Amino acid sequence: MSAGLRTPAVSVVIPARDAADTLDQTLASLAAQTLSDWEAIVVDDGSRDTTGERAAAHAARDPRVRTIAGEGRGVSRARNAGLAAARGEIVLFLDADDTLEPRALELLAGRLAAEPELAVAFGGWARVDAEGGLLTDDWLRWGVVYLLCAAQVAWFSRQVGAFRWPSALLYPLPLLFFFGVFAWSAARSGKRVTWKGREIRAV
Repeated sequence: MSAGLRTPAVSVVIPARDAADTLDQTLASLAAQTLSDWEAIVVDDGSRDTTGERAAAHAARDPRVRTIAGEGRGVSRARNAGLAAARGEIVLFLDADDTLEPRALELLAGRLAAEPELAVAFGGWARVDAEGGLLTDDWLRWGVVYLLCAAQVAWFSRQVGAFRWPSALLYPLPLLFFFGVFAWSAARSGKRVTWKGREIRAV
């Protein structure tokens, strides 16, 4: 981090490719946060639509929003580029077609501040349509997957003690899958799950 630059509480990294239809809503959900001490880094990853122009317009109105040009080589590289530019104490990755509830940053940052031994905080999610209506048509299919992943986390909690049950049912699916698979190798080794010396637990 360069000398003299302000350190925000949260850096929100937003990889965006051809996201002109959704980026405004994503950034509007950030502007509505009860925790206002954040910066947003929009990585325009080779968009062919007006994503770059929309991101630049937000940056012109709100100094907390910054834009950088990605290489057009995929979301992982775009996230890494945003991470390298981040100045915050906490980093949140947010897709350009997602939105946050108004207290999301407040609650996540607050829990990390209250329990400094934690390295990661995350919460639940819901699928909505373009008008914000809750989608329920595929809940049964995903519900089965959730329960299977939650069972892995429950088993992990017994073996390693790094998670809290039954809040595992609220974890996002990708994290459930990752930690469920990771649980197997971690529990076999008899080690607790840590990152940079701090324990990883769901909050």
